[in-house]
Parts: sequence; structure tokens; C-alpha cells
Amino acid sequence: MEEKAIRGIPWTFLTLAGSRLVQIGGTVVLARLLVPEDFGLVALALTISIFLGLVANLGLGGVFVVDQDLDARAKGTYLTMFLALGAGFALVMAALAPLAARFFDEPQLDEVVLALSVMVFFSGGLNWFYEALLQRELEFRSRFVAQMVQAVTYSGIGVLLAALGAGVWSLVAGQIVGAAAYAVALVSLAPYRVWPAFDPAAAARGVREGRGFLVQTVTGFAAQNVDIVIVGRVLGVARLGYYSMAVRLGELPNWVIAESLAKVTFPGFARMRHRREDVTPAFLSALNLVAFATCPLGIVLSGAAEPITLVVFGERWAGMIGPLGVLGIWAAVKPVRATTAWFLNSVGHQAVLGRLSLAMLILLVPTVSAAARLGGITDVAWVVLAESVVATAALAWFARARAGVSFGRQWKAVAPVALACPLAWVACRAVAEATGGAVGVVALALPLAAGLAAYLAVVVLVDPKLPRHALGQARRMFGRTAAAAPAS
Repeated sequence: MEEKAIRGIPWTFLTLAGSRLVQIGGTVVLARLLVPEDFGLVALALTISIFLGLVANLGLGGVFVVDQDLDARAKGTYLTMFLALGAGFALVMAALAPLAARFFDEPQLDEVVLALSVMVFFSGGLNWFYEALLQRELEFRSRFVAQMVQAVTYSGIGVLLAALGAGVWSLVAGQIVGAAAYAVALVSLAPYRVWPAFDPAAAARGVREGRGFLVQTVTGFAAQNVDIVIVGRVLGVARLGYYSMAVRLGELPNWVIAESLAKVTFPGFARMRHRREDVTPAFLSALNLVAFATCPLGIVLSGAAEPITLVVFGERWAGMIGPLGVLGIWAAVKPVRATTAWFLNSVGHQAVLGRLSLAMLILLVPTVSAAARLGGITDVAWVVLAESVVATAALAWFARARAGVSFGRQWKAVAPVALACPLAWVACRAVAEATGGAVGVVALALPLAAGLAAYLAVVVLVDPKLPRHALGQARRMFGRTAAAAPAS
């Protein structure tokens, strides 16, 4: 990949790591101030808001990043479409608020959905366009600043209002003000101004080429959130609060590391493909490093689910222990799945991924519904984990069949991690159970340390060069970024 893309990896990592850690820190404080029902209500409303925002996008964001031949008028056309669609779907969400409240049998959801409808304008309109613009131009430092502004604003407003007794409205206000602050930061930091325009040919081309991204994104989001909707509908917002918090923690390894790399590799691989370069070696290197860095984090989330829940969140959140124990393993699988999916997207197979996402959604709806009705939130988590394993295997097959990356090469990239994770989980869980009488930080630190130590020990035995290679790559990327900082 080009030098600017490589320098962008640390900034993207800092963007997602910094913003997510700030948000998680704020969430932990909010969890101590609010009740699980508040988080359940907002989880339902945000699911509706984000879904409509993705539909409003029409897949244009992916096309905007990949298409390197857009002129000023075409870019203005994309902006016009983003703004119009975002505003239109915000009105749709506002109109759906009473129906959502009746569907979930939660009267307060009406007002929460109505208030958060403004988020669709940001998530499907203005913010999405400028996020895509910064990604297209590899302006990752600017994205870091903008997302930190959003994270700090959300956490600050939410904690302040929760401390003042605002209840669920502290979460709602934090989301809205954070999105508005993010919009201001994105527009201010954009490398150049784009003004609204309209070219019918550019619009038609964008919609046509965006269909694969749209189907993939919408069905993928639906597949990832059908569990939220069904748990809220069948089991109520209290248990949804436990479940959604476990999901949020399980998403951390993917968001902080895998998505950091994907934000750079997606446009970077697309540019390599545009220059007719071989993308496969870069993909396998990315897969190897993502698996090494993310999988152990998911494993210790699972193995130490009980001390993490009780020490960090408190006894009130004990209902989260079961699903977190399962979703921690899901957290170890998801980054591998996401990295392979982004690779296939970057080399022009978004339509295939759209069909795969649709197939997985069709399978998920009845199985998650049955798990919720016959079992509980932990059973739902097992279904979600099984779906992710199947989808990851399917993506590996598509990478071989459509992109020519053999199973052997893919396995070689993840083998040390796949062999190390089971022992790491056993060590983490064993120490967690053995130290069950400990309190505070000790009860949390010991199983985490045991799991990570066991993981590194096995990795070093299987592939002694991998830890040094990962450290060298990190130094290379961060070193280039630091060297380039004064000139940027």
C-alpha cells in the first residue's frame, strides 16, 4: 500500500481505540448511575436509527471511497443525495415512533425514537458523506480528532445529565449532541469543501454501483442486530440491557483493531486494485496481524466474564455474565470475518457478500427467535456465535473461489492464533474460578494475566517470529506517523 495509507493505520487505530475507550469509560459510569432498562430502550431506538441511516446511504459511501475518478460535480452530487436521503429517512423514523412503541410494548419508546430520529440525518446524511470523504482522501488524523470530539461530547453530556437524575434522557441527549459535535468537527477538518450539485448520470451510476454495498450493509446490519430486536420484543428491555451491554463489550476487539485496519486497507486495497497490483499478500499480512491482536482479547472477555461484570459494572449487572461468556468467543471470531469481508469488498465482490449477508439473515431470524422464546439471552448469544462461525467459513471459501486465496494460505495466517486461543481460555477461566473469593482488581487482573500469558506462550511455540513481527509492524507504522507529523 502507498505510504500515506500505511501512516494512516496508527491514526485509525487511535481513532477507534480512543473513541471507543472514552465511550466505554463513560458507559461504565452511566451503568453505575442508570438501570439496565434505560440501556435497553436506547439500544432499540438506536437500532432503528442506524438501520434507517444505512438504508438512506444507498451504498453510496462505499462507491464514493472506491471510485477514484470522481470530479467536483460528481462529488457534489453525492453530497446532495446524502443530505436529501438523510433528511427524508429522519422523517420516516419520526413517523414510525408510535408503531415502534406498540410493537415492543414499551410506551416510553415512542418519545425516545422520536427524539433520536434526528440521528438519521447525521448517520445517513451529512456525517456519512464527510466520513467517506476523509477515508477516500486517507485523512485519518482528521477522523481521529472528529471521533474523539464525538466520544468526549457523548460521554460528558451523558454522565452530567445522568448525575442530575435525567435517566434515559441522559443517553438520548448524549447521542444527539455527540452526533452534532461530530458533524461540526468533520466539516471543519475536511481537506476541501464540497458544494451541493446534481449530475443525473453520476447519481444513476452511484446508485447502480452501490446496490451491492447497500444489500450487504443493510442485511449485514440486520443480521447483526436481529438479536437485539428479538430480545427486546420477546424478553423485554431489562434483559435487553444486559444483552446489549455484553454485545457492546464483545464488539470492542473488532472496532478498536480490525476496523482500524479495515478503514485503511479498504481504500488502500482498492487503490492497489486500480493500479492492477496483487492485493493477496497485503490481505494475508493484515489477517495475520488482526487475528494475533484481537482474538486473545475476545477469549479473555469470555473466560473472565464473571469478574469483568461484577468488578467493573457491579452486582446490578450480574445478568450479563452468561451472554458475555459466549459473546467473548464471538468477539474472537468477528475480526477474522470482518477482515476477510473488507478484502472481498475492496476487490469488487460486494454483490457476493450482499447475498451471503441476506442468506445469514434468513437463517438467523427463526433461530434467534426460537432461542429467545425457549431459552434466554445466553441461548441467543450461542446462536449469534454459531452464525458468525458459519459466515466466517463461507467468506474463506469465497476468498478462495473468487479471489484465488487458497485455504492453506488463509489457515497459515491464522493458525498460531487458532491453536493458542483454546488453552488461553482454559487458563483464564480456571484462574477466574480459583480466585472467585478475591475482591476488586485482584479478581479481575489474575485471570486476564493468566489467559494472555498462556496465549503468548503457545503463539511463541508455534510461530516464534509472530510477536516480533507484529511489534515490528507497529513500530514501523507508528514511527512513520511520528516522523511525518511535523510536516502534516
